[in-house]
Amino acid sequence: YRTTDGGRTWFVKNLPLPSCHCLQPFFESLPPTFAGHTGVLPASSNPPSEFVLFRTTDGGKSWSKTTPIKGHSNPEGPRVVEAAFDPSRVWVLMNQTLYSTTDAGRQWTAVSHHPGLGLSTKLQFASGVDGFALRGGHPEFIKATADGGHTWHKVRTLL
Repeated sequence: YRTTDGGRTWFVKNLPLPSCHCLQPFFESLPPTFAGHTGVLPASSNPPSEFVLFRTTDGGKSWSKTTPIKGHSNPEGPRVVEAAFDPSRVWVLMNQTLYSTTDAGRQWTAVSHHPGLGLSTKLQFASGVDGFALRGGHPEFIKATADGGHTWHKVRTLL
């Protein structure tokens, strides 16, 4: 949905979703991140199992689909677990593999694989290289990276 009057009225904005011949398609997204009129909307679908960014350069009037990350074996499909640091740099954790893009989804790089990180993990990046991973459940932990997610170390907590 999109508003131009501070939220008094809302308009439906359709996105170019993947075509699917399935009984129960699944679609999940995070809120969009904007810098001026440029923004990204991280989303995943199953089936087909893929993660994609929707990108806008006109403040959300129109959206285009960027290069997807496809073909993951998770039967529940990929899950979006990280929003953007800025509209061009995004991290995505899927099936315990951390992916990154620096060009708003045109190209993706598998940064690292982390068997201890799963669907209950929340990621937050404070810069292009400094980030944190918080995993809920048992055992809970906080990990930190200072190299864009290539390596992680456990943060010692008092609790």
